[in-house]
Amino acid sequence: MAVNEISVAQGEDKTLKLEVTDDDDVIFNLTGHSLTFTVKYNENESANIVLKISSDINQIDIFDPVAGEANIFLVPADTEDFEPGDYFYDIWVTLSTGERFTVIKKNNFKITPRITVL
Repeated sequence: MAVNEISVAQGEDKTLKLEVTDDDDVIFNLTGHSLTFTVKYNENESANIVLKISSDINQIDIFDPVAGEANIFLVPADTEDFEPGDYFYDIWVTLSTGERFTVIKKNNFKITPRITVL
């Protein structure tokens, strides 16, 4: 993912493009593995306000697993009921063995106010 901070307007559709690499910046083959994207109010919160999983192609599409590429889809319902402000997100890979590691560690997820209500 080129930029780690995410900014989205309340109620906006947005596709987040992700390229998974290992610690040495080598492309990570996602074949047989899964991705999880979560957003929380703060880093100590246990509840997710947004949860996306790759087992649902409408949430996360690992469209080129060999190249480590996936799209994470945000839809209006993900953000329209939350106050504009700063939140936190991270992204995890779960290997077919059950082992897990972060692709993007805690980072900023900003919801900006919308002007137009559709």
